[in-house]
Amino acid sequence: MEYFQKKNMKWQLSILFGSDFVGYVDCKADRKKNQFLVKSAEIKCGSKDLSAALDNSLFNLAKFHGLSEVLHLYKEA
Repeated sequence: MEYFQKKNMKWQLSILFGSDFVGYVDCKADRKKNQFLVKSAEIKCGSKDLSAALDNSLFNLAKFHGLSEVLHLYKEA
């Protein structure tokens, strides 16, 4: 399976939680500001465990790309 999946003209990152696909995030690196931007998210089921794991994974992905901050630009429903 590919790392990114094309959906509605966006390259979205699939979220795997345990053995289930639970949603997608649309991210962008702003290297000038040293920020990892989460532009949108679609999560089919939510829990505190999923939220904590997703935040941790996004921070680790930002760190992997040499970025120090994760900003969520979308409004939660």
